[in-house]
Amino acid sequence: MSYSFVAPLTTYTEQQRLPLITKAVFAARSAALFTKQVGIKSSAALNLMDTDAAIAGGDTCGWTSSGTTTFTQRNITVGRMKIQEELCPRSLEQYWIQSQLTAGSNYDSVPFEQAFSEQKALRIAEALENAIWQGNAYFSGVNQLLNAASGSTVLANASSTTWNPVSASVGITTTNVISIFDKVYNDIPQAILTKTDLVIFCGWNNFRTLIGAFKAQTGVMYNQVDLQGMADGDIIYPGTNVRVIAVPGLTNTNRIVCTYLGNLFVGSDLLSDEEQFSIWHSRDNDSIRWQAAFKLGVNFAYPDLMVDFRLA
Repeated sequence: MSYSFVAPLTTYTEQQRLPLITKAVFAARSAALFTKQVGIKSSAALNLMDTDAAIAGGDTCGWTSSGTTTFTQRNITVGRMKIQEELCPRSLEQYWIQSQLTAGSNYDSVPFEQAFSEQKALRIAEALENAIWQGNAYFSGVNQLLNAASGSTVLANASSTTWNPVSASVGITTTNVISIFDKVYNDIPQAILTKTDLVIFCGWNNFRTLIGAFKAQTGVMYNQVDLQGMADGDIIYPGTNVRVIAVPGLTNTNRIVCTYLGNLFVGSDLLSDEEQFSIWHSRDNDSIRWQAAFKLGVNFAYPDLMVDFRLA
């Protein structure tokens, strides 16, 4: 079986292949904030180094080794994904798009190529936003990675002498949401507490609950919250240096995650011809065909610097 393809779209999709793939993969709200690592074909190591400063007395001569440096690795594994769609030009004649089709009954171009491609990139970004946190069939999201590393992470909803776990039957409400976010903040490891890129990630549902609780406060707390930040889903938690950012990928999961942005990585390839974003008219199939192929994966560098709140 032979196939004959006409490629009339070189003026846009071929020239814009990399920008379109980048927009689809990295334009999601969370991916835009994570540290990006490209050139990953299947898996790549996050090469990590940690060291301490063990100060010793200097009154005597000689050499006393007192410092410790450790080198470790965590892998970021990308999943291969693709999306394919086929449109029949004859079917398009029935809709408003007919005005943009070429005259006659033989279609060898796609006049709405740019609008179609940019809308597709946006929809891919929305789908990948959810996958970054919740994962999909092709790669593990942050939530699954946290579950796997739960012995090393900081579990903010664990029972202690000062904290009774919030159950799923109770949920996150305007009554308890401020105490929950306070607990997440108080559980931030001392080692990163002064970092300038600390973020508490939550879903939009929990963010709205938090704002509702702030509004119910008749005092300083609500007045400290930036009004534009509330609208954008990005505020400074009152009295702290920590941003609270609402992300669609955590919406309705009742998961709250805190760390510094430099600890979160999103990886892709973007350097390979395998990654595609193309649309063409296939004469043999008498159809308009579109395909996107890309890779994506996430991970965090230091599990012990991840604060994870999940309902009990």
